[in-house]
Amino acid sequence: MFWINDYILGVNYRISKKLYNVCIKLSEIYSKFALYSYCHAKFDRLHKHDLGFLKIVAGLWGIDLNAPDVRSGLPELTQALLDPALVSEIVEALPEESHQALDTLILNRGWMTWSRFTRKFGEFREVGPGKRDREKPYLDPISPTEHLWYLGIIGRDFLKKGGELQECAYIPEDLLELLPPVTPSVEQPPGRAASPGEIVHVHPVNDRILDHSCTLLAALRLEDPRRSPAVDTWQPPFTIVHALLASMKLITSSEQPVPEDARPFLEMPRGKALSWLVLGWRSSPTFNELRLLPSLICDGAWQNEPQAARERILALMSDIPEDVWWHLDSFIKAVYDRDPDFQRPAGDFDTWLLRDAKAGQSLSGVQHWQAVDGA
Repeated sequence: MFWINDYILGVNYRISKKLYNVCIKLSEIYSKFALYSYCHAKFDRLHKHDLGFLKIVAGLWGIDLNAPDVRSGLPELTQALLDPALVSEIVEALPEESHQALDTLILNRGWMTWSRFTRKFGEFREVGPGKRDREKPYLDPISPTEHLWYLGIIGRDFLKKGGELQECAYIPEDLLELLPPVTPSVEQPPGRAASPGEIVHVHPVNDRILDHSCTLLAALRLEDPRRSPAVDTWQPPFTIVHALLASMKLITSSEQPVPEDARPFLEMPRGKALSWLVLGWRSSPTFNELRLLPSLICDGAWQNEPQAARERILALMSDIPEDVWWHLDSFIKAVYDRDPDFQRPAGDFDTWLLRDAKAGQSLSGVQHWQAVDGA
């Protein structure tokens, strides 16, 4: 009996020792992997580039890089690029436009969509290693974008921002930590006040939408939504009133009013009813202003996010002074300057299939911003 116990204990000892050795080995492997992962993340902005690009960056920073390949040159170069004194020297020597581009990224937490960054700070010429080494565009960059790219200060990659992957211009985190903080300038109101001669139409505030809502709900019960003889002159238009009530779930998909929800709305005091509609509009993910524009035809299955776009425009409008007539065109220009992709989170101006309702021509591309986003 005892020899069995001794045997079992011996076997357990040998198994335990083997498990211990395995654990030690796994620990060593994990440590090496963790170190590699840390280095990989630290060198992320340069590890995808060839040796020629690394030598260009090194040369522009005044660093001697004689490595025979990327594997050996990358750690050496990255260590040199993270020298605080050298970073400060390079940043101070930047031309004003490149400095402004860098400051803009810093103020935006180190990133911006690539399309927006290149629209604001100039294009980037796509060239392969051979053409790059022959023509040497880094010696005469055509934009702040190119200048910062060949300095290795910015990267370009797909990053998860706002819940989705977006192609971004970004400052690597290890470098961002070494850059001096930027004091944001005092933001001016978006646009300007209108002069007396520019005030063309005065639209007094009214709650007529409540009357139109009541009329529409009654007409739907009679299965004739356009029963009102003046429906074509409604302000806001019939399509807007219908879409708003549908988004508030007062109208079903089969074009019928929802009595249990419509009745409390119709019985509200006018002030409360109007406030309820406004709050419902503001929080609605289905009321889609873009698709309601009469000047546009939207084709295809692409999706936009109207609620997010609405909040960004309202945030800009909150900076307009109260009790002042405001110049609409100047406000639209300010939106283009400050937040042109307010309704396009990924800065995508090419995949939405949009056409002009009258001419039928395509309105895809940022060149049609005024006819689509600024409409």
